[in-house]
Amino acid sequence: MKNELTLNAMMSSMALEMAESIPDDQFNLLPKGGGNSPNWIMGHLCLGNGFGLQLLGQDPEILKLTGEAYGPGSTPTEDPAKLMGKAELISHFKSSRADLIEAVTNADAAALAQPQPTSILKEELPTTGDFIGHLLTTHLAMHTGQLSAWRRSRGLDSVMKLA
Repeated sequence: MKNELTLNAMMSSMALEMAESIPDDQFNLLPKGGGNSPNWIMGHLCLGNGFGLQLLGQDPEILKLTGEAYGPGSTPTEDPAKLMGKAELISHFKSSRADLIEAVTNADAAALAQPQPTSILKEELPTTGDFIGHLLTTHLAMHTGQLSAWRRSRGLDSVMKLA
């Protein structure tokens, strides 16, 4: 999973830079036309990290903290009473990502080759390793793209710096 970990580092850095530079008073705002707020996106990415840890046999606290508000099928809201704060989400994203990277780095090939135990994308991602690869790359990239689109719709600049 060397390539997936490299891509995850790049995309996580971009997602964090985008999220951290959003003004606090805009972090919970839904995009014009509907969709996911930066708050929901970061909470959902925390949940994804936790799900990856669960696939690798752990019982991460982050799933309990994020499942209801940020899980699949949840309804994005601007109500701060139902959401974690920006600083808390960013901290949880960093720590849950670090835990997932460590778990993936230490996972043995046999564990990654096992059938993934959920019905989510079962045909497309038949093994635990396939699903972990998705969480590290395409899932993160899709939601980072949503974060970028939200930022641009609000007139914020791109964080992409090309040399």
